[in-house]
Amino acid sequence: AYSWAFEGQAQRSLAVLQTVRQQQLNDGDVLGAAATARTAGRLFLETGDVENGRIWYERGYEESKPADSASDNEKLLWEMRLRHARARIACKAGN
Repeated sequence: AYSWAFEGQAQRSLAVLQTVRQQQLNDGDVLGAAATARTAGRLFLETGDVENGRIWYERGYEESKPADSASDNEKLLWEMRLRHARARIACKAGN
């Protein structure tokens, strides 16, 4: 996935990330799947696809919310990452 990302081929990279994410979900690793979704969001933002970046960041954040095993610090970190992503998205959109 990362080699495709370095080449700016977000959709090809996403295909690999989705396979990893699905395995994480199958294994019950909700937090890992959420992190993989955020990785996809970063990838899309870095390659200029703002809308898909927003979708994947939001998905990662929403999926991480029900994780009861997460500490308060982890939850704050996820919130900060989402806010940072939203700020980057706004900048890329010219706002």
